[in-house]
Amino acid sequence: MPGKYLLFSGDRWSKRIPKFIISLHFLNVTEQGITVEKPFATVEFNDDTELEQFKLPAPLLDFIKGRPGYHNDTDVYDQAYTQESTQQLLKLKGTYSLVVETS
Repeated sequence: MPGKYLLFSGDRWSKRIPKFIISLHFLNVTEQGITVEKPFATVEFNDDTELEQFKLPAPLLDFIKGRPGYHNDTDVYDQAYTQESTQQLLKLKGTYSLVVETS
């Protein structure tokens, strides 16, 4: 169905800091095709305890906490959220990270 959608993407690498990177993109669906915009918000973290400091909207926290492991599935994606929660997602901008890079 044509429209503009939110796309959550996740990445995990055990030998990298940060271990987890979650990005929010807009997904544009038209009759001609699908395009994915550059991320408008990114969350970087090494474990779930770091997330509390960011005050992230519930849908994003649920996505992060409910992420499936390798070859696992989750039912977190069957939830409905309020319009307020969706508006909070749309207001996120930039990178949320406590990771300090050292050389």
